Amino acid sequence: LKCWVEYKYIICTGKGDLKAWETYEGNRKFCATGLSMTVEDDDGHTRNCGDACLTDAEAPMASKPTGLSAPLPGASPRAGPSAPGKAAGFASTTSSASASSTVNLKAPVKPVMAAGEALRRITEKSQVEPLPEGEQLFIIAFQLPLRARKDKDGKWEVYPHKFTNMLPFYQLRSQFRGQMYFVGWPGPYKEEDKAGMTEALFQHGCIPVFVPHETMTQFLDLGRQTLRPLLHNVISTKQGSSMFDLTEWEAYKAANEMYVSAALEHVPASGAMFWTHDYYLFLVPQMLRKRYKKGLIGFFLHAPFPPTDVFRVAPFRQELLLGLLG
Repeated sequence: LKCWVEYKYIICTGKGDLKAWETYEGNRKFCATGLSMTVEDDDGHTRNCGDACLTDAEAPMASKPTGLSAPLPGASPRAGPSAPGKAAGFASTTSSASASSTVNLKAPVKPVMAAGEALRRITEKSQVEPLPEGEQLFIIAFQLPLRARKDKDGKWEVYPHKFTNMLPFYQLRSQFRGQMYFVGWPGPYKEEDKAGMTEALFQHGCIPVFVPHETMTQFLDLGRQTLRPLLHNVISTKQGSSMFDLTEWEAYKAANEMYVSAALEHVPASGAMFWTHDYYLFLVPQMLRKRYKKGLIGFFLHAPFPPTDVFRVAPFRQELLLGLLG
């Protein structure tokens, strides 16, 4: 292991017999880092486009490289930089700690299509799939992508909220045939403004969640001072006390329930899909599942997840995991 191996690609006949060596100048090299590994010489082209890279309408295999590789005659592992240049395909190799690393020749595979055709197929596959006609998608996140305020004449106006990761998602609304709604906190508000703010935001596909100030403060404290550090492998403490506050935990559960209630107020009888975001709303999927059995529910975490020896210190770890499993 950790030895440099030289290799070249070959051109095979339709029966898999060696026909010729590739015309690439010089030798390709890679460093063996495991007993079984894959060498990628196409900058991720084949890996990224998957089946789109393969076609049944290719020319005979005898005239094109197949993506297989064989050891160079007389080549031996030695240290050195990777050879310049790229070639489409993978080299499936088996390496060992000895100096005579070998490459397994397998049955021929389909060659990679022309770059232009592959790019066209990748572009087509990358387009956002439209929802079925009339389908509703509810994206539930901590904050809304839009904010509402009164202008100098007392009329409500809506503007983008720059400090949220939901704004790019909001910009995709026009690409869906179905209806897309965003559920989240609208920012600081006054009790007398709730009705006007709700009406203004709903006209733009946003459903505000009005969490009381005290509950929101404790809810944010648990998310920012406990969950976020925990997800990044940091066990925080607050002024030398325990990192876990039962009052904050109760506020966290209450706030999650408010997000669920706000979303379900607008769910049609025909059904809907839900996409929940981030650690502020770990409990939402299970709460949704209990109250709305037939909905499709997804969750995306905008942070790494810690190893078990870190996550296990949270006394409410089971509740968090069950929430996600909803």
